[in-house]
Amino acid sequence: MSDFQIIIDRVTALTRFTGKGILFNLNYMPDTILGGIVLFALLLQSVPLALLGVSLFSLEFVHAGIAAFLTRAIPGLNEAAKDVARCSGHFPGISYERATATLLSEGTLKTLSVSFPSYYIMFFGTLFGYMFAMTQTYEKELEKMPQKRAAVFSGAIIMALLSAMFAIFRIGTGCDTFLSVIIAALFGLLFGFTAEKLIAFLSGRTLTNLMNVPLIRDTAPDGKPIYVCKKE
Repeated sequence: MSDFQIIIDRVTALTRFTGKGILFNLNYMPDTILGGIVLFALLLQSVPLALLGVSLFSLEFVHAGIAAFLTRAIPGLNEAAKDVARCSGHFPGISYERATATLLSEGTLKTLSVSFPSYYIMFFGTLFGYMFAMTQTYEKELEKMPQKRAAVFSGAIIMALLSAMFAIFRIGTGCDTFLSVIIAALFGLLFGFTAEKLIAFLSGRTLTNLMNVPLIRDTAPDGKPIYVCKKE
């Protein structure tokens, strides 16, 4: 075998391995992103980042509740899952969602379906909803910082495009239906938006400040109004 053929074979094998690795990680992207957020929250000691992680982790419980309600309210949704391990959006193993489905429904893990609405898409809907809410929460600050504002809106656009690509991937691989994707995206957007607004309201906008922008205040820390002298 020639040296050239050996190189071609190795490049081909590496390409196939890389492709399989990308597809594998795409199946578990929500857990991958959540793990990254938790890791960076610990390394950077960032409370806003940690609260974003908590919000995304709580989606595990919210999604299980929504899925249980919808499958009981709408006949025909609770059909057998095609591939729970690949399509759940979670790393292989036990999750709250799977444990709840096992306890509340008849059958085994392989035959249960907790895929409606799609947890995978709801995760990205929540993340996008959280980011979109931040643009409104810090609207005054971003207006004074054009470069930061452009970066934030660019990030939101990229997030929307990635979410659309992930939705196409899920439908194309047979894990989700179009209806499941739409319902999950709407619930995710609502949950993410509400979570950010609630945290911002309770913390005075300090614990959702992932952008670390200086906050514009109407009052001083002691509650007295801030007066700005007019420039002559």
